[in-house]
Amino acid sequence: MNKSKIEWTDRSWNPISGCLQLCRDKDGKKYCYAYWMSKRLKGRFGYPKDDPFRPTFHPNRLKEPYRLRKPLRIFTYSMGEMFGDWVNEEWTEKVMRVIYDNPQHTFQILTKNPKKLRRFRFPPNAWVGISIDRQAAVTGLRYLLEADAKIKFVSFEPLLEPVDVDLSGLNWVIVGGSTGRRPFVLEEQWVRAIILKARRLEIPVFLKDNLFWKQTIREFPTLGG
Repeated sequence: MNKSKIEWTDRSWNPISGCLQLCRDKDGKKYCYAYWMSKRLKGRFGYPKDDPFRPTFHPNRLKEPYRLRKPLRIFTYSMGEMFGDWVNEEWTEKVMRVIYDNPQHTFQILTKNPKKLRRFRFPPNAWVGISIDRQAAVTGLRYLLEADAKIKFVSFEPLLEPVDVDLSGLNWVIVGGSTGRRPFVLEEQWVRAIILKARRLEIPVFLKDNLFWKQTIREFPTLGG
């Protein structure tokens, strides 16, 4: 488990790596940071040499959270997807067992495949969120809001276009730009519109550094919502 450079977490944990949903920008180009990173790691650290982004279960990584005494925020799956249709649910169940067994940590789970969220009951130390990069992805919010989770959040990253979205029922909002091979700068009004909606509902906001924003906003949710 590695220390993370992502500002809203402490560690990145990837007991499942890889994904079959290759995210693309408005020009059809792959923008997924994890996809490009897996190419660099192919043949090492459990990433298959022939296809490093192939969905892969790493049972040896399940023990890692147990070894960490200090309570930490742990981003679960920075290099993969937990709820894809292609994921063996036995893998998911084993990961969920680890989360239940380690209430001292906060596990931040982010997905672009929220339909399966309703099948699970998440403990209070699991923060469950979805990624929204464009208007079409807003439909996934209904699955998140139906999920049995204490903290529910949305990560608007990278935001590819302005989105019209109702943030009611959420506990946290993250907004970020793009990183990696094809970075681009978001329109300021897109970000301001999300911040304004969050403020009206008293939802904590976290702006990532890759926005190149003038103002630093780094707020976190509380277990009370």
